[in-house]
Amino acid sequence: MVLLLLGIACVNGDDAMVQSGEITIAYLRSMCDDSSLSITRDYTIRGRVVANDRLGELPCAIVIDDGTAGVQLEIESSDVNSFVPLYSEVSVRLIGLNVGHVGAKCLLGAAPTGEFVVDRIAEDRIYNLVSVSLAPEAPPEPLHRRIAELSPREVGRYVAIDSLRFVEEERGLCWCSRDTLTGRAEISVRHLTDGRDTLPVVVAASCRYGDEQLPTELLRCYGVVDYQGGELALRIINRGIVTIRG
Repeated sequence: MVLLLLGIACVNGDDAMVQSGEITIAYLRSMCDDSSLSITRDYTIRGRVVANDRLGELPCAIVIDDGTAGVQLEIESSDVNSFVPLYSEVSVRLIGLNVGHVGAKCLLGAAPTGEFVVDRIAEDRIYNLVSVSLAPEAPPEPLHRRIAELSPREVGRYVAIDSLRFVEEERGLCWCSRDTLTGRAEISVRHLTDGRDTLPVVVAASCRYGDEQLPTELLRCYGVVDYQGGELALRIINRGIVTIRG
């Protein structure tokens, strides 16, 4: 088998020689900085879908975690889960796509036409780019972390965090706030604490349980590490909240 050594631009501008074909998401993340980079080599990534819109928690996107890092693939669709189900294994062909960073978050999508680092990929194009295996039905094993252990390199990773409560100031609130004039749900930020550190929780306006009150019990929370408003946050996925005591 002939191996083609390819040079690509890294963050520091040096050339890195890599083998064509399948690459890790960690390598993909290293390919560019905050600007948008067009991928001109025939690379693929493979991993598990650890976040999507199954319960409205992450609209118009999926997050793929391959065990080395996570990346968010932007998709123009109102029902992503119907063709890229949560927890499925996917292989994504990258040639012709763009990759870019927004803070600590790595985004993959179509070439940008405006202010964003990538645009959403049209739904009908996804079938040519993404191969889906429906064999996995359960979530992958999460990284177990404490709030204090989270760092930018975990953004996009599937995690479990124990011994959390929503902060006292938010007791009685719903997951999502609503505009006082229109009544429409708004993207909201709530806060979990382990008694020492506090972690923002991003809640999409489309979250299907957004009108329910926040739980008051001690919790284990499952989701993906996100980046919101210039800081690390958690996006709970598949309503991944488990009461661990009263």
